[in-house]
Amino acid sequence: MANFLTLRSRRAGLAARVALVALAAPLLSVGVVNAQPASAQGTANPPAFWYKLAGKPTDSELVAASKKSRVVVLHAWETAAARRLKALNPNVTVLVYKDLSATNSNPDTVVNGKDISPLATGVGHTEASAHPEWFATDTNGNRIQWNGYAGLWQMAVWNTGYQQRWVDNVTRELSGSPFDGVFGDDALVTLKWYSSATMPGAPTNAALQAAERQLIAKASASLHGIGKKLVLNIGSATAYPAVWHDWVNLADGGMIEHFVFYGGNENDPNYYQHDWGSDGWTALGPLLNDGDINVVVASASPSQTRAYLFSLASWYVLGGGRGAFESAAGDDYIRFDVRPEMEWNLGAPVGPMAKVGAAYARPFQSGFAVANPSASATVTVPVPAGMVNAAGDTVSSVTLGPLRGAVLRSNGAAPAVPVDTWRHYVPAKAPAAKAAAPRKPVAARRVAVAPKVAAPVTRAQAGRDAARLTVQATPARNAAAVRPAATAKKPALAAPTASFLMPFPAGTPLVPGTPSDAGITLLLTAAAYARRRRTLAAQQA
Repeated sequence: MANFLTLRSRRAGLAARVALVALAAPLLSVGVVNAQPASAQGTANPPAFWYKLAGKPTDSELVAASKKSRVVVLHAWETAAARRLKALNPNVTVLVYKDLSATNSNPDTVVNGKDISPLATGVGHTEASAHPEWFATDTNGNRIQWNGYAGLWQMAVWNTGYQQRWVDNVTRELSGSPFDGVFGDDALVTLKWYSSATMPGAPTNAALQAAERQLIAKASASLHGIGKKLVLNIGSATAYPAVWHDWVNLADGGMIEHFVFYGGNENDPNYYQHDWGSDGWTALGPLLNDGDINVVVASASPSQTRAYLFSLASWYVLGGGRGAFESAAGDDYIRFDVRPEMEWNLGAPVGPMAKVGAAYARPFQSGFAVANPSASATVTVPVPAGMVNAAGDTVSSVTLGPLRGAVLRSNGAAPAVPVDTWRHYVPAKAPAAKAAAPRKPVAARRVAVAPKVAAPVTRAQAGRDAARLTVQATPARNAAAVRPAATAKKPALAAPTASFLMPFPAGTPLVPGTPSDAGITLLLTAAAYARRRRTLAAQQA
Protein backbone atom coordinates (compact mmCIF):
# COMPACT_ATOMS: atom_id res chain seq x y z
CA MET A 1 0.00 0.00 0.00
CA ALA A 2 3.03 2.26 -0.09
CA ASN A 3 1.97 3.87 -3.38
CA PHE A 4 -1.46 4.75 -2.05
CA LEU A 5 -0.24 5.79 1.35
CA THR A 6 2.49 8.14 0.23
CA LEU A 7 1.64 11.78 0.90
CA ARG A 8 0.81 13.58 -2.29
CA SER A 9 1.15 17.17 -3.38
CA ARG A 10 2.78 19.00 -6.23
CA ARG A 11 4.78 22.15 -6.55
CA ALA A 12 2.64 25.20 -7.27
CA GLY A 13 3.71 28.81 -7.74
CA LEU A 14 2.56 31.24 -5.08
CA ALA A 15 -0.47 32.97 -6.57
CA ALA A 16 -0.07 36.13 -4.53
CA ARG A 17 1.94 37.72 -1.81
CA VAL A 18 1.15 38.07 1.88
CA ALA A 19 2.06 41.38 3.49
CA LEU A 20 4.00 41.26 6.74
CA VAL A 21 4.24 43.95 9.38
CA ALA A 22 7.81 45.12 9.99
CA LEU A 23 9.22 47.14 12.86
CA ALA A 24 11.79 49.73 11.80
CA ALA A 25 14.65 48.96 14.15
CA PRO A 26 18.31 48.71 13.20
CA LEU A 27 18.60 44.97 13.86
CA LEU A 28 15.03 43.84 14.47
CA SER A 29 12.20 43.11 12.08
CA VAL A 30 8.93 41.66 13.39
CA GLY A 31 7.53 39.30 10.78
CA VAL A 32 4.45 38.10 12.66
CA VAL A 33 0.82 38.44 11.59
CA ASN A 34 -1.97 36.72 13.52
CA ALA A 35 0.81 35.43 15.73
CA GLN A 36 0.25 33.00 18.55
CA PRO A 37 2.52 31.94 21.41
CA ALA A 38 4.54 28.81 20.73
CA SER A 39 2.35 25.76 21.23
CA ALA A 40 3.02 23.64 24.28
CA GLN A 41 2.21 20.57 22.22
CA GLY A 42 5.20 18.28 21.94
CA THR A 43 7.69 20.78 23.35
CA ALA A 44 9.15 18.10 25.61
CA ASN A 45 10.54 16.42 22.49
CA PRO A 46 12.76 17.38 19.57
CA PRO A 47 10.73 18.40 16.51
CA ALA A 48 10.82 15.27 14.32
CA PHE A 49 7.77 14.13 12.34
CA TRP A 50 7.54 10.36 11.74
CA TYR A 51 5.25 9.13 8.99
CA LYS A 52 5.26 5.36 9.51
CA LEU A 53 3.10 3.81 6.82
CA ALA A 54 5.39 1.10 5.42
CA GLY A 55 6.02 -2.05 7.42
CA LYS A 56 5.13 -2.76 10.99
CA PRO A 57 6.78 -0.46 13.55
CA THR A 58 9.39 -2.28 15.62
CA ASP A 59 9.64 -1.72 19.33
CA SER A 60 13.07 -0.11 18.93
CA GLU A 61 11.56 2.36 16.43
CA LEU A 62 8.74 3.16 18.83
CA VAL A 63 11.18 3.77 21.68
CA ALA A 64 13.26 6.08 19.46
CA ALA A 65 10.16 7.91 18.23
CA SER A 66 8.96 8.43 21.80
CA LYS A 67 12.16 10.36 22.50
CA LYS A 68 12.69 12.16 19.20
CA SER A 69 9.29 12.79 17.62
CA ARG A 70 6.52 15.26 18.29
CA VAL A 71 4.02 13.96 15.74
CA VAL A 72 3.66 10.38 14.46
CA VAL A 73 1.25 9.07 11.81
CA LEU A 74 0.34 5.35 11.80
CA HIS A 75 -2.03 3.04 9.96
CA ALA A 76 -5.47 2.53 11.44
CA TRP A 77 -4.63 -1.07 12.32
CA GLU A 78 -1.53 -0.12 14.35
CA THR A 79 -3.50 0.48 17.56
CA ALA A 80 -1.01 -1.54 19.63
CA ALA A 81 1.85 0.62 18.36
CA ALA A 82 -0.12 3.78 19.13
CA ARG A 83 -0.85 2.55 22.64
CA ARG A 84 2.84 1.71 23.15
CA LEU A 85 3.93 5.17 21.99
CA LYS A 86 1.48 6.94 24.28
CA ALA A 87 2.65 4.81 27.21
CA LEU A 88 6.28 5.66 26.48
CA ASN A 89 5.60 9.39 26.10
CA PRO A 90 2.11 10.87 26.44
CA ASN A 91 3.35 14.15 24.92
CA VAL A 92 3.83 12.61 21.47
CA THR A 93 0.84 13.33 19.22
CA VAL A 94 -0.12 10.07 17.48
CA LEU A 95 -2.46 10.40 14.48
CA VAL A 96 -4.21 7.77 12.38
CA TYR A 97 -4.06 8.05 8.58
CA LYS A 98 -7.34 8.62 6.73
CA ASP A 99 -7.81 9.89 3.18
CA LEU A 100 -10.48 12.59 2.89
CA SER A 101 -11.10 12.61 -0.84
CA ALA A 102 -10.50 9.11 -2.20
CA THR A 103 -11.49 5.51 -1.74
CA ASN A 104 -9.28 2.55 -2.64
CA SER A 105 -10.03 -0.54 -4.72
CA ASN A 106 -6.56 -2.14 -4.60
CA PRO A 107 -6.37 -5.87 -3.68
CA ASP A 108 -4.80 -5.16 -0.31
CA THR A 109 -7.73 -2.94 0.71
CA VAL A 110 -10.55 -5.08 -0.68
CA VAL A 111 -10.25 -8.80 0.17
CA ASN A 112 -12.83 -11.36 -1.01
CA GLY A 113 -15.18 -8.56 -1.94
CA LYS A 114 -15.04 -6.95 1.48
CA ASP A 115 -13.28 -3.81 2.69
CA ILE A 116 -10.49 -4.42 5.16
CA SER A 117 -11.15 -3.22 8.68
CA PRO A 118 -10.13 -0.78 9.95
CA LEU A 119 -10.02 1.33 6.81
CA ALA A 120 -7.17 3.47 5.51
CA THR A 121 -9.79 5.81 4.07
CA GLY A 122 -12.99 7.11 5.60
CA VAL A 123 -15.23 5.08 3.29
CA GLY A 124 -14.25 1.72 1.80
CA HIS A 125 -14.63 0.96 -1.91
CA THR A 126 -17.10 -1.88 -1.40
CA GLU A 127 -19.24 0.22 0.91
CA ALA A 128 -19.14 3.15 -1.53
CA SER A 129 -20.09 0.91 -4.46
CA ALA A 130 -23.56 0.52 -2.95
CA HIS A 131 -23.93 4.30 -3.34
CA PRO A 132 -22.86 5.24 -6.90
CA GLU A 133 -23.65 8.89 -6.20
CA TRP A 134 -20.74 8.98 -3.75
CA PHE A 135 -18.24 8.66 -6.64
CA ALA A 136 -17.21 11.80 -8.51
CA THR A 137 -17.63 11.58 -12.28
CA ASP A 138 -16.39 13.57 -15.26
CA THR A 139 -18.64 15.30 -17.82
CA ASN A 140 -19.15 11.94 -19.57
CA GLY A 141 -20.33 10.26 -16.40
CA ASN A 142 -17.15 8.22 -15.90
CA ARG A 143 -15.62 7.72 -12.48
CA ILE A 144 -12.30 9.49 -11.96
CA GLN A 145 -9.23 7.41 -11.11
CA TRP A 146 -6.25 9.45 -9.98
CA ASN A 147 -3.33 9.70 -12.40
CA GLY A 148 -0.32 7.84 -11.05
CA TYR A 149 -2.31 6.19 -8.24
CA ALA A 150 -4.06 3.14 -9.61
CA GLY A 151 -7.03 2.08 -7.53
CA LEU A 152 -7.63 5.50 -6.00
CA TRP A 153 -10.98 7.00 -6.94
CA GLN A 154 -12.06 10.60 -6.47
CA MET A 155 -15.12 10.82 -4.26
CA ALA A 156 -18.02 13.29 -4.48
CA VAL A 157 -16.91 15.21 -1.41
CA TRP A 158 -19.86 17.57 -1.92
CA ASN A 159 -22.35 14.72 -1.44
CA THR A 160 -23.85 14.99 2.05
CA GLY A 161 -24.31 11.22 2.23
CA TYR A 162 -20.61 10.64 1.60
CA GLN A 163 -19.66 13.38 4.05
CA GLN A 164 -21.78 11.90 6.83
CA ARG A 165 -20.60 8.32 6.25
CA TRP A 166 -16.95 9.46 6.32
CA VAL A 167 -17.55 11.29 9.60
CA ASP A 168 -19.54 8.45 11.17
CA ASN A 169 -17.04 5.75 10.20
CA VAL A 170 -13.99 7.65 11.42
CA THR A 171 -15.59 8.90 14.64
CA ARG A 172 -16.80 5.42 15.56
CA GLU A 173 -13.37 3.94 14.89
CA LEU A 174 -11.49 6.53 16.97
CA SER A 175 -13.85 6.53 19.91
CA GLY A 176 -11.94 4.96 22.79
CA SER A 177 -8.81 4.37 20.66
CA PRO A 178 -5.26 5.34 21.75
CA PHE A 179 -4.91 7.71 18.78
CA ASP A 180 -4.96 11.44 19.51
CA GLY A 181 -6.71 12.19 16.26
CA VAL A 182 -6.77 11.90 12.47
CA PHE A 183 -4.26 12.82 9.80
CA GLY A 184 -6.61 13.76 6.93
CA ASP A 185 -4.68 13.31 3.72
CA ASP A 186 -5.71 14.94 0.44
CA ALA A 187 -7.67 17.95 1.62
CA LEU A 188 -7.82 19.13 -1.98
CA VAL A 189 -7.90 22.75 -3.13
CA THR A 190 -7.70 21.61 -6.77
CA LEU A 191 -8.01 18.33 -8.65
CA LYS A 192 -5.45 19.22 -11.32
CA TRP A 193 -2.55 17.32 -9.75
CA TYR A 194 -4.52 14.06 -9.98
CA SER A 195 -6.76 14.53 -12.99
CA SER A 196 -7.61 16.97 -15.77
CA ALA A 197 -11.27 15.98 -15.56
CA THR A 198 -14.04 18.47 -14.87
CA MET A 199 -16.47 17.32 -12.20
CA PRO A 200 -20.04 18.57 -12.71
CA GLY A 201 -20.52 18.38 -8.94
CA ALA A 202 -17.59 20.75 -8.35
CA PRO A 203 -16.62 22.29 -11.69
CA THR A 204 -14.28 24.93 -10.24
CA ASN A 205 -11.57 25.05 -7.61
CA ALA A 206 -13.79 27.28 -5.50
CA ALA A 207 -16.62 24.74 -5.63
CA LEU A 208 -14.28 21.89 -4.68
CA GLN A 209 -12.86 23.94 -1.82
CA ALA A 210 -16.35 24.72 -0.53
CA ALA A 211 -17.22 21.02 -0.57
CA GLU A 212 -14.01 20.04 1.20
CA ARG A 213 -14.67 22.72 3.79
CA GLN A 214 -18.08 21.22 4.57
CA LEU A 215 -16.50 17.81 5.13
CA ILE A 216 -13.67 19.27 7.24
CA ALA A 217 -16.11 21.23 9.41
CA LYS A 218 -18.30 18.17 10.04
CA ALA A 219 -15.33 15.88 10.71
CA SER A 220 -13.66 18.36 13.03
CA ALA A 221 -16.82 18.95 15.07
CA SER A 222 -17.45 15.22 15.43
CA LEU A 223 -13.86 14.39 16.39
CA HIS A 224 -13.69 17.26 18.85
CA GLY A 225 -16.83 15.85 20.41
CA ILE A 226 -14.91 12.71 21.40
CA GLY A 227 -11.75 14.56 22.38
CA LYS A 228 -9.81 13.88 19.16
CA LYS A 229 -7.99 16.20 16.73
CA LEU A 230 -7.89 16.64 12.96
CA VAL A 231 -4.70 17.60 11.09
CA LEU A 232 -4.98 18.15 7.34
CA ASN A 233 -2.57 17.62 4.47
CA ILE A 234 -3.59 20.56 2.30
CA GLY A 235 -2.20 20.24 -1.20
CA SER A 236 -0.75 23.47 -2.66
CA ALA A 237 -1.24 25.06 0.76
CA THR A 238 1.12 27.96 0.18
CA ALA A 239 -0.66 28.96 -3.04
CA TYR A 240 -3.95 29.37 -1.15
CA PRO A 241 -3.12 31.17 2.12
CA ALA A 242 -6.72 32.20 2.80
CA VAL A 243 -7.88 28.59 2.45
CA TRP A 244 -5.04 27.37 4.67
CA HIS A 245 -5.95 29.88 7.38
CA ASP A 246 -9.62 28.89 7.26
CA TRP A 247 -9.14 25.12 7.21
CA VAL A 248 -6.41 24.73 9.83
CA ASN A 249 -8.44 26.82 12.25
CA LEU A 250 -11.56 24.76 11.54
CA ALA A 251 -9.45 21.71 12.32
CA ASP A 252 -6.33 21.59 14.54
CA GLY A 253 -3.49 22.09 12.10
CA GLY A 254 -2.12 21.24 8.70
CA MET A 255 0.84 20.07 6.68
CA ILE A 256 2.97 22.06 4.24
CA GLU A 257 4.93 19.88 1.84
CA HIS A 258 8.08 20.89 -0.09
CA PHE A 259 8.74 23.58 2.50
CA VAL A 260 11.13 26.30 1.14
CA PHE A 261 12.91 23.67 -1.00
CA TYR A 262 11.19 21.71 -3.74
CA GLY A 263 13.80 19.01 -4.21
CA GLY A 264 16.28 18.80 -7.07
CA ASN A 265 19.54 20.72 -7.29
CA GLU A 266 20.19 22.31 -3.90
CA ASN A 267 22.76 24.67 -5.48
CA ASP A 268 20.22 26.14 -7.93
CA PRO A 269 18.20 29.06 -6.48
CA ASN A 270 15.27 28.13 -8.74
CA TYR A 271 14.55 25.11 -6.53
CA TYR A 272 13.96 27.29 -3.47
CA GLN A 273 11.10 29.46 -2.25
CA HIS A 274 12.94 32.48 -3.60
CA ASP A 275 11.55 31.93 -7.08
CA TRP A 276 8.11 32.96 -5.81
CA GLY A 277 9.39 36.49 -5.50
CA SER A 278 11.25 38.60 -2.98
CA ASP A 279 8.67 37.92 -0.25
CA GLY A 280 8.09 34.23 -1.04
CA TRP A 281 10.06 33.18 2.03
CA THR A 282 8.61 35.65 4.53
CA ALA A 283 5.07 34.91 3.32
CA LEU A 284 5.33 31.53 5.03
CA GLY A 285 5.43 33.10 8.50
CA PRO A 286 1.67 33.63 8.87
CA LEU A 287 0.98 30.09 7.64
CA LEU A 288 3.26 28.52 10.22
CA ASN A 289 1.62 30.50 13.01
CA ASP A 290 -1.92 29.41 12.10
CA GLY A 291 -3.54 26.40 13.73
CA ASP A 292 -2.05 24.36 16.54
CA ILE A 293 -0.38 21.17 15.28
CA ASN A 294 1.38 22.07 12.05
CA VAL A 295 3.82 19.84 10.20
CA VAL A 296 6.28 20.92 7.52
CA VAL A 297 8.22 18.62 5.22
CA ALA A 298 11.24 19.85 3.27
CA SER A 299 12.26 17.89 0.19
CA ALA A 300 15.97 17.61 0.98
CA SER A 301 17.49 14.14 0.69
CA PRO A 302 19.89 12.83 3.37
CA SER A 303 22.87 14.03 1.31
CA GLN A 304 21.55 17.57 0.79
CA THR A 305 22.87 19.24 3.93
CA ARG A 306 22.60 22.77 2.57
CA ALA A 307 18.90 22.47 1.68
CA TYR A 308 18.14 20.63 4.91
CA LEU A 309 19.76 23.23 7.19
CA PHE A 310 18.17 26.12 5.32
CA SER A 311 14.76 24.45 5.63
CA LEU A 312 15.13 23.64 9.33
CA ALA A 313 16.47 27.11 10.16
CA SER A 314 13.63 28.72 8.17
CA TRP A 315 11.08 26.67 10.11
CA TYR A 316 12.56 27.78 13.43
CA VAL A 317 12.91 31.44 12.47
CA LEU A 318 9.54 31.89 10.76
CA GLY A 319 7.43 29.59 12.91
CA GLY A 320 9.20 29.63 16.25
CA GLY A 321 9.62 25.84 16.28
CA ARG A 322 5.88 25.16 16.56
CA GLY A 323 4.63 21.76 15.44
CA ALA A 324 6.90 19.21 13.78
CA PHE A 325 9.50 19.07 10.99
CA GLU A 326 10.78 16.45 8.55
CA SER A 327 13.22 16.52 5.67
CA ALA A 328 13.01 13.81 3.03
CA ALA A 329 13.60 13.40 -0.69
CA GLY A 330 10.40 13.68 -2.71
CA ASP A 331 7.57 11.90 -0.94
CA ASP A 332 9.84 9.51 0.97
CA TYR A 333 8.62 10.40 4.46
CA ILE A 334 8.43 6.85 5.69
CA ARG A 335 12.02 6.40 6.83
CA PHE A 336 12.78 7.46 10.39
CA ASP A 337 15.53 9.89 9.32
CA VAL A 338 16.39 12.15 12.27
CA ARG A 339 19.49 14.27 11.67
CA PRO A 340 21.67 15.78 14.43
CA GLU A 341 20.02 19.21 14.64
CA MET A 342 16.58 17.56 14.71
CA GLU A 343 17.52 15.76 17.92
CA TRP A 344 17.76 19.06 19.78
CA ASN A 345 14.92 20.68 21.64
CA LEU A 346 15.61 24.42 21.43
CA GLY A 347 12.66 25.27 23.64
CA ALA A 348 10.39 28.23 23.07
CA PRO A 349 11.48 31.38 21.19
CA VAL A 350 12.51 34.30 23.42
CA GLY A 351 11.75 36.95 20.83
CA PRO A 352 10.51 37.54 17.29
CA MET A 353 12.78 37.12 14.32
CA ALA A 354 15.48 39.76 13.98
CA LYS A 355 16.75 41.00 10.61
CA VAL A 356 20.52 41.14 10.23
CA GLY A 357 21.45 42.29 6.76
CA ALA A 358 19.69 39.95 4.34
CA ALA A 359 19.35 37.23 6.99
CA TYR A 360 16.78 36.62 9.72
CA ALA A 361 17.67 35.23 13.14
CA ARG A 362 15.72 34.10 16.20
CA PRO A 363 16.88 33.26 19.73
CA PHE A 364 15.40 30.34 21.68
CA GLN A 365 15.57 29.21 25.29
CA SER A 366 18.25 26.66 24.42
CA GLY A 367 19.47 27.61 20.98
CA PHE A 368 19.64 29.97 18.05
CA ALA A 369 18.53 29.76 14.40
CA VAL A 370 19.39 31.96 11.43
CA ALA A 371 18.39 31.74 7.76
CA ASN A 372 19.51 33.74 4.75
CA PRO A 373 16.69 33.69 2.14
CA SER A 374 18.56 35.95 -0.26
CA ALA A 375 19.50 34.43 -3.60
CA SER A 376 22.65 36.57 -3.88
CA ALA A 377 23.86 38.08 -0.59
CA THR A 378 26.34 36.59 1.90
CA VAL A 379 25.82 37.60 5.53
CA THR A 380 27.85 37.23 8.73
CA VAL A 381 25.64 37.03 11.82
CA PRO A 382 26.88 37.18 15.44
CA VAL A 383 25.27 34.62 17.73
CA PRO A 384 24.63 34.60 21.50
CA ALA A 385 27.40 33.35 23.75
CA GLY A 386 27.48 29.69 24.67
CA MET A 387 26.21 28.24 21.37
CA VAL A 388 27.66 25.15 19.69
CA ASN A 389 27.11 23.42 16.36
CA ALA A 390 26.39 19.76 15.63
CA ALA A 391 30.10 18.93 15.93
CA GLY A 392 30.19 20.44 19.44
CA ASP A 393 32.32 23.42 18.39
CA THR A 394 31.65 26.73 20.11
CA VAL A 395 30.35 29.29 17.62
CA SER A 396 30.51 33.07 17.98
CA SER A 397 29.24 33.97 14.50
CA VAL A 398 28.04 32.27 11.34
CA THR A 399 28.65 33.33 7.75
CA LEU A 400 25.85 32.26 5.44
CA GLY A 401 25.90 32.33 1.68
CA PRO A 402 22.68 32.67 -0.32
CA LEU A 403 19.86 30.30 0.68
CA ARG A 404 21.72 28.82 3.64
CA GLY A 405 20.85 28.40 7.28
CA ALA A 406 22.29 27.36 10.62
CA VAL A 407 20.79 25.91 13.81
CA LEU A 408 22.81 26.00 17.03
CA ARG A 409 22.20 24.75 20.54
CA SER A 410 23.19 25.97 23.98
CA ASN A 411 26.23 24.30 25.49
CA GLY A 412 24.30 23.82 28.71
CA ALA A 413 24.82 27.24 30.24
CA ALA A 414 21.92 29.62 30.74
CA PRO A 415 21.02 30.76 27.21
CA ALA A 416 21.95 34.32 26.41
CA VAL A 417 19.38 36.62 24.79
CA PRO A 418 20.76 39.18 22.32
CA VAL A 419 20.24 42.63 23.83
CA ASP A 420 18.88 43.98 20.56
CA THR A 421 15.82 41.74 20.80
CA TRP A 422 14.45 43.98 23.55
CA ARG A 423 16.49 47.16 24.08
CA HIS A 424 14.73 48.99 21.27
CA TYR A 425 11.55 49.00 23.34
CA VAL A 426 13.02 50.61 26.49
CA PRO A 427 11.51 54.10 26.89
CA ALA A 428 14.08 56.88 26.37
CA LYS A 429 13.13 58.57 29.64
CA ALA A 430 11.61 57.00 32.71
CA PRO A 431 8.82 58.85 34.49
CA ALA A 432 9.66 60.14 37.94
CA ALA A 433 8.96 57.46 40.54
CA LYS A 434 6.75 58.28 43.48
CA ALA A 435 7.81 57.28 46.94
CA ALA A 436 5.69 54.28 47.80
CA ALA A 437 5.91 50.85 49.33
CA PRO A 438 7.20 48.22 46.85
CA ARG A 439 4.44 46.65 44.86
CA LYS A 440 4.10 42.96 44.21
CA PRO A 441 5.10 42.24 40.56
CA VAL A 442 2.25 41.60 38.17
CA ALA A 443 2.01 38.02 36.88
CA ALA A 444 2.97 37.60 33.25
CA ARG A 445 -0.06 37.36 31.03
CA ARG A 446 -1.40 38.37 27.65
CA VAL A 447 -2.63 41.93 28.20
CA ALA A 448 -3.63 45.10 26.44
CA VAL A 449 -2.71 48.47 27.93
CA ALA A 450 -4.58 51.74 28.03
CA PRO A 451 -3.27 54.39 25.61
CA LYS A 452 -1.86 56.54 28.41
CA VAL A 453 0.97 54.02 29.03
CA ALA A 454 1.63 53.29 25.37
CA ALA A 455 5.08 53.79 23.92
CA PRO A 456 5.30 55.92 20.75
CA VAL A 457 3.92 54.39 17.58
CA THR A 458 6.52 53.17 15.11
CA ARG A 459 5.65 53.24 11.42
CA ALA A 460 7.13 50.95 8.83
CA GLN A 461 6.58 49.94 5.25
CA ALA A 462 6.24 46.22 4.51
CA GLY A 463 6.45 45.31 0.84
CA ARG A 464 3.92 47.34 -1.12
CA ASP A 465 1.50 47.68 1.78
CA ALA A 466 1.69 50.20 4.59
CA ALA A 467 0.94 48.92 8.08
CA ARG A 468 1.16 50.43 11.54
CA LEU A 469 2.56 48.80 14.59
CA THR A 470 1.78 50.06 18.08
CA VAL A 471 4.16 48.83 20.73
CA GLN A 472 2.99 48.99 24.32
CA ALA A 473 5.24 48.35 27.29
CA THR A 474 3.75 47.05 30.55
CA PRO A 475 6.12 47.65 33.48
CA ALA A 476 4.95 46.00 36.66
CA ARG A 477 4.73 49.24 38.61
CA ASN A 478 1.90 50.32 36.30
CA ALA A 479 -0.19 47.43 37.58
CA ALA A 480 -3.28 49.57 37.94
CA ALA A 481 -3.30 50.19 34.20
CA VAL A 482 -3.10 46.49 33.32
CA ARG A 483 -6.39 44.82 32.51
CA PRO A 484 -7.32 41.43 31.00
CA ALA A 485 -7.27 41.60 27.21
CA ALA A 486 -11.01 40.96 26.96
CA THR A 487 -11.95 44.08 28.98
CA ALA A 488 -9.07 46.53 28.54
CA LYS A 489 -9.58 49.77 26.68
CA LYS A 490 -7.43 49.47 23.56
CA PRO A 491 -5.94 52.23 21.39
CA ALA A 492 -7.92 53.16 18.31
CA LEU A 493 -6.37 50.94 15.69
CA ALA A 494 -7.70 49.98 12.28
CA ALA A 495 -9.38 46.58 12.40
CA PRO A 496 -8.55 43.77 12.29
CA THR A 497 -5.85 43.63 14.96
CA ALA A 498 -3.78 40.77 16.29
CA SER A 499 -1.64 40.64 19.41
CA PHE A 500 1.65 38.91 20.00
CA LEU A 501 3.27 38.52 23.40
CA MET A 502 7.02 39.07 23.04
CA PRO A 503 8.68 37.41 26.06
CA PHE A 504 11.66 38.84 27.92
CA PRO A 505 14.09 37.25 30.39
CA ALA A 506 12.68 37.46 33.91
CA GLY A 507 13.53 40.75 35.60
CA THR A 508 14.47 42.69 32.46
CA PRO A 509 13.86 46.37 33.35
CA LEU A 510 11.68 48.29 30.92
CA VAL A 511 11.98 51.34 33.17
CA PRO A 512 15.30 51.66 35.05
CA GLY A 513 15.03 50.22 38.51
CA THR A 514 11.58 48.73 37.88
CA PRO A 515 10.93 45.00 37.42
CA SER A 516 9.07 44.13 34.25
CA ASP A 517 6.38 41.71 33.27
CA ALA A 518 7.55 38.73 31.25
CA GLY A 519 6.96 40.53 27.98
CA ILE A 520 5.24 43.25 26.04
CA THR A 521 2.18 43.02 23.86
CA LEU A 522 2.50 44.02 20.23
CA LEU A 523 -0.82 45.15 18.75
CA LEU A 524 -0.59 44.76 14.99
CA THR A 525 -2.73 46.73 12.58
CA ALA A 526 -3.10 44.64 9.44
CA ALA A 527 -5.82 46.25 7.31
CA ALA A 528 -3.68 45.88 4.19
CA TYR A 529 -3.08 42.24 5.03
CA ALA A 530 -6.84 41.66 5.43
CA ARG A 531 -7.54 43.36 2.11
CA ARG A 532 -4.95 41.18 0.43
CA ARG A 533 -6.63 38.02 1.77
CA ARG A 534 -10.01 39.17 0.46
CA THR A 535 -8.45 39.85 -2.93
CA LEU A 536 -6.87 36.39 -2.94
CA ALA A 537 -10.19 34.77 -2.12
CA ALA A 538 -11.87 36.63 -4.98
CA GLN A 539 -9.12 35.66 -7.42
CA GLN A 540 -9.29 32.01 -6.45
CA ALA A 541 -13.08 31.80 -6.62
